[in-house]
Amino acid sequence: MFFSKRIVSVVAVLALFGCSTAQEPYSSDEYFAEEFSATAPAATAQDSLGSDAKEKADPVTAEEIKPALPSESPSEISAKFAGKQTVIGQKVAAIGRELKQLQEKVNQNTQTFRALKEKNAAESKAYYEYIAHINARLQIGTTPGNPELTEMWKQASARVNQLDQNISTMARLATQVSTDSAMITYLLDTIRATFAISGAREEEHEQLRRMEDETNQTAVLLERLVSEINTQVARQQQYVLNERRNISTLALGIRTGQLFGANLADPTTIPTASVTQTPVASATMPTANVAGRRPLMVIRFDRRDIAYEQPLYQAIKTALEKRPSTSFEVVAVSPAGVASGNYEAAKNAEAVHASLIAMGLPAGRISMSKMQSGSIRSTEVHIYLK
Repeated sequence: MFFSKRIVSVVAVLALFGCSTAQEPYSSDEYFAEEFSATAPAATAQDSLGSDAKEKADPVTAEEIKPALPSESPSEISAKFAGKQTVIGQKVAAIGRELKQLQEKVNQNTQTFRALKEKNAAESKAYYEYIAHINARLQIGTTPGNPELTEMWKQASARVNQLDQNISTMARLATQVSTDSAMITYLLDTIRATFAISGAREEEHEQLRRMEDETNQTAVLLERLVSEINTQVARQQQYVLNERRNISTLALGIRTGQLFGANLADPTTIPTASVTQTPVASATMPTANVAGRRPLMVIRFDRRDIAYEQPLYQAIKTALEKRPSTSFEVVAVSPAGVASGNYEAAKNAEAVHASLIAMGLPAGRISMSKMQSGSIRSTEVHIYLK
C-alpha cells in the first residue's frame, strides 16, 4: 500500500514538472546557445556534384609536376647587356664618328690657317727687306734705272704677288670653314632627337651628353676660326692694295733714280680692275679751255731727259692734301705754226699721264686735252686743277 502511494507521488511530481515546462519555452542554457551559435550553410546540390567529381578525378602523379622556369639574377642580366649595343647605341656610335671627323677637320683647317699666317709673315719680311734696301739706295742717290735696284724691285713685286695668292687661299679656307658650321647644327639636332627615342641604356645617354658638350665646344672653336680668318683676309687685302700702289711709285723712283714719298692714291679706296693705259692720239684730244685759269705746274720739254717727276709728285701731293677729291687736267701745249709740235706735245703729255698713274693717282681723275701757244718755242705740258 505504501509502495502504491509513492508511485502516485512520483507521477504527481512529474505531471507538475511537465506543466512548468510548457509555460517556459526556453531554458536559460538553450537561450544563450541560440544567441551565440553559428549556423553552417546547407549543402547545395552543386557542391554535392563537385564532391562526387573530386572523388572520381584521377590522382596527381609526380610526373605531372613541371620543373621551375630557369631564372637569371639582376647582375647576370646587366652583365649580358654590358657588351651589347642597342639600336640607340648604334646611332650614338654613328654620331660619335661624325663628330670625330668634324673635330679632325677643324683641327686641320686651324693648322692650315696658322701655316698661311706664318707664310704671310715670311713673305712680308722679305718684301720689306727689298723695299728698305731700294729706298736707302734712292735716298743717297743712284743712277736712273739701276739694274740692281730693278732686280730687287722684281723680287719685292713677286712677294706682293705671293701675298695676293695667299689671300685667295685664305678666302677659300674661310668658305670651307663656314660650310662646317652647318655640320655643327646637324649634329646638335641629331643628338637632341636621339635623346627622345625610347629603348636606350643609361650609358648611351651619358655618351650623348658628352657628345653634346664636345659639339658645343667645337662650335665655339669653329666660330672663332671663321672670325679670325675673315679678319685676316680683310687686313691682308688692304695691305696688298697699299703695297701695290707703293711699289708702283717705287718703280718710278728707280726709273728716275729719285726717291718719292708714299703713293698718291687714297688708301681707303679700292680700285676696280686694272686698266691698261693706251696712248691718246693728238687728233682725238679735245681742245683745252683754260681761259682765266692758272696752271698748277708747267713742264718745259726744251731738252732731253727732263727730270720732272719729283716736282710733279710734290705738286700733286700738295694739291691732294688741300683738296683730297680734286681731279687734274693734263694739257699738251705745242708752239703755234710748228708742224711736228702737236705730235711731240701729245707724246710728252702721255709720259706725264703715265707718271701720274705710276704715282698712284686714279686714271678716272686725270683728263687730257691740247692747245697751241704763240708765246713758246718748245713743247710744254701744263697741269690744271679741275
